[in-house]
Amino acid sequence: MEDEEKVLEWLVQQVESDEIEDVTDEMLDMLITKLPNLAVLFCNKIKHKCSSAILLGKDATCFLFSDDNNDKRSQKVLNELENIDDECDQHGIVFVKMDNEEEAREYGIEKVPALLYFENEIPTVYE
Repeated sequence: MEDEEKVLEWLVQQVESDEIEDVTDEMLDMLITKLPNLAVLFCNKIKHKCSSAILLGKDATCFLFSDDNNDKRSQKVLNELENIDDECDQHGIVFVKMDNEEEAREYGIEKVPALLYFENEIPTVYE
């Protein structure tokens, strides 16, 4: 139990940082049960750099948001996500991202990107 609490403390520190933290399905399950408010961005992860993707996180992993090759649009999406993250921080909502489509389907999400909000473990999908 003590190790779980340490992991949770570390996770909360990570997700409250300025970047949107990438989580695994196990981490997500723990956050859902331990946090009263949680926002999850489900998106597609791709392994190469391309003009139709935006970068999220220090590891420079691309996350595909559309088939559009418009870099201005991608930058606008990134800016809006950063704004959402900042607003979530102000309201005590932890904001994370996940690229696990199987996990997304468990919550009824068929198409990504999608935003899922948990309040007291109850999910709501925003489209």
